[in-house]
Amino acid sequence: MQYLDEILLHLDRSTVANDAPANFVVYKIFSDGVLAKTDFEKALFHLRASADKDYPFAQLELAKLSNPNISSIFEQMNIIGKNEVVANKLVDRASDALGLLADGGDAYAMLVLGMLYSGGLYPLFDFNLALRWLTKAYENGIKSAPNYLVLLYYQKLIQLEGHDPAVYAQHLAECRRWQIILKHDGSSAFDSVLNSCD
Repeated sequence: MQYLDEILLHLDRSTVANDAPANFVVYKIFSDGVLAKTDFEKALFHLRASADKDYPFAQLELAKLSNPNISSIFEQMNIIGKNEVVANKLVDRASDALGLLADGGDAYAMLVLGMLYSGGLYPLFDFNLALRWLTKAYENGIKSAPNYLVLLYYQKLIQLEGHDPAVYAQHLAECRRWQIILKHDGSSAFDSVLNSCD
């Protein structure tokens, strides 16, 4: 426990020094209750501080908690309000910041951007941008990216059903190619992904 107290003290000092990632870590610690006693008010304070400092991962988390379509313990405890306009603004700010990080080579930011544009986190669906960022994430070492690429192609196949057979066949081939990569890498997070394009 002594080490945990020292870690929390260091993180507390970092949050005072405007360290947005430290604020986000403190939010996680107090919201999940694994390393410290759960304190949702303190967690939310640190999440907001991190989001206010333009930390995109905190902005996305706060957007999720502010989204009226997503239930959370924070809402149940009446310590956060639901506001779709606020949630959407946070997503816009986060996607701008993630774009800068991704353009700078941050593979995790590429993955999150791809998920955003695939509709996996918020309804910003843009197939081409999702494809671009998820592919770049994989090329930059994110082994879980093909999971989302298969799901992205599967969504597109549903939309293309009954339309141009050549375009459908091309997307089906790409979906299967990413399934083969998943099977080869052994990195599928979802069993259903391995069979979605069959």
